[in-house]
Amino acid sequence: MREIDVSIEPFQESHQHSINVLSKEIQKEFFIPFSSAGARSITELSKDPNQKYWVALSHGKVIGTVGIVKIADQKAVLKRMFLKKGFRGKEYGIAKKLLQLAIYYGIENNCKEIYLGTMLQFVAAQKFYLKQGFVEITKEQLPPDFPANEQDTLFYMLGLI
Repeated sequence: MREIDVSIEPFQESHQHSINVLSKEIQKEFFIPFSSAGARSITELSKDPNQKYWVALSHGKVIGTVGIVKIADQKAVLKRMFLKKGFRGKEYGIAKKLLQLAIYYGIENNCKEIYLGTMLQFVAAQKFYLKQGFVEITKEQLPPDFPANEQDTLFYMLGLI
């Protein structure tokens, strides 16, 4: 694993501008919007006690995010997991650390399953989720209160118990 200066900390409002910039960079990289029109900012979402977000920082700059949303029946949804180009890949291990943090939070909060949605274009992310133990499911297998992103076409679930 390559050593780089990266820390992960809970989201703070002061991170929002950098997250917006990072989001635009990733959208340009993949030539697609990956959030729904009218999607709320992490600043807004994090005010809900059922939602928790973290940021990955390198030299004080936001390079990634991850969030988890608790929904009904001891289930959770992984949200806003992305990393800046140049910090992705198993040689850095940042995505794995972000995911592990979200999973640990889910376990601490008695969640039995974590769900996520992603887009067809994010092939590396799909492989990553499968390697981390997620299984692909159909849209019909999602919990009824799954907070859907209209851009997502692929769905995964991880059992925590």
